[in-house]
Amino acid sequence: MPIASALTVLQNPWVDTSREGTYDSSSIRQDLEMMGIQWSPELQDVQENIEPVEPVVGVPPYYLEVLEAGRGVHGTVVLCLPRPYAIAAKHDSMQGSPHPIAELKSKLVAAKTAKDWPAPIKAAQNEARIHEMLAAESMRRLRASTLPQFASLRGRSSIDASPLHGLSVHKTYWLAIDAIVPSMTVADLWWEHPPKLEGDAEVLMLQVFCGLYDAIRFLHTCNPPIVHNDVHAGNVMLQLSDGLPRVVLTDFGSAKQEENDFDFQCVRNMINFMYVESLDFHRDSPTVPKGWPEFKDTLITRDYPNIFEPLLKLAEPLARSALANVDSKSKSDISSRLQEAAKPKEAKLLTNFQRMGLLPGGEVN
Repeated sequence: MPIASALTVLQNPWVDTSREGTYDSSSIRQDLEMMGIQWSPELQDVQENIEPVEPVVGVPPYYLEVLEAGRGVHGTVVLCLPRPYAIAAKHDSMQGSPHPIAELKSKLVAAKTAKDWPAPIKAAQNEARIHEMLAAESMRRLRASTLPQFASLRGRSSIDASPLHGLSVHKTYWLAIDAIVPSMTVADLWWEHPPKLEGDAEVLMLQVFCGLYDAIRFLHTCNPPIVHNDVHAGNVMLQLSDGLPRVVLTDFGSAKQEENDFDFQCVRNMINFMYVESLDFHRDSPTVPKGWPEFKDTLITRDYPNIFEPLLKLAEPLARSALANVDSKSKSDISSRLQEAAKPKEAKLLTNFQRMGLLPGGEVN
C-alpha cells in the first residue's frame, strides 16, 4: 500500500503560516507523521532531492512550484503541490506505485504572489480577506465548505504589515486558492482558440452568463454586499469536464463591500463583446439552442439605458431555458473540443510532474 495513501484527502488544507520563513526536515517529518506516514531514510533522501520545476519568488517553502499559470502587473500565479504530499508521491512513484494523475491534479493549489510594492500587496490582502468572507458566508448558507462559482482559499501570508510601508522581497505577500484544472479562461478560449468555438459560441455564452449571474447574485446578497469590480474575460475560468464547463469567477483583489450594479454592467458588456467578436469566426447556425434568439434580443441586440441589474434579471430565465434545450451529445461535443484546446497546457503539466519524479519515466528534458 503506498505510504501516501493517508494524503488522499489532506487533513488540514490550511497552511501553517508561522512556517513561511523556514520549512525544514523536522517540519516536513512532523507533518507526514501527523498524517500517519512513518518517517524513513528513503523519505529523507526524497526530501533532500525534490525540487520545484518552475520556481517563483515569494512562494512559501511549504509548497513546491509545478507550473507557472500566469504573470501580471501585480504578481505571479503558479500551480503548486504541498511539499509533504509531493515527497510522499515521489517516494511511491520510485517504489513503483505512482499516484493517479487525477489525484495529483486534485492536490494542486494556485499560489499567488504579490510584487513588493503597495498596490499589489493591498490587492492580495484584500483578496484573502474576501475569500475568507465567502467561506464564512457559504458555511452560513449551505453548511458546505465550497461554492461552485468560486475557488476556496487554502492559505495566506501571515504578514500583516501595512502595504504603505512596503515589504522586503523575501517576505512577499502570498495567498493560495484551489487550482482550477483542467481549465482555461474565457479570454484564452475566445481569442486564442476561436476555431474550437465553431458551432458552440451561443451555448458557451449562455453557460458563461448563467455562471456569472449566479456568482454575482451570491456576492451581492452577502451581508454586507460584495462587489467584484473587475469582471472580465481574463478573470472568468472555465473548468473542463465531461459536459459544459464549470464557470468560476476569480481575482478578488479589487472587490469592495458596497452595493452597486457595476458587476451587472460588466457581465452585459462582456457577453456583448463575446458576441461581437464571435461574428468574425462564427455565424448563427441552424442548431443554436431553442431560446437563444430571445436571449440575444433581450441582452445583446436592444439598446437599453444604463439599468443593468433589471436587464440581467430579464435575460436570466431565458438563458436557463435555452441551456435546458442543449442535448447531451452537443454537450459532449463541446467538452471534447475544449479538452482539445487545453491539451498543450495539460501536456506541460504532466511533463513537469514527470520532471519532479511523480510519474513514471523519471526526469525528462
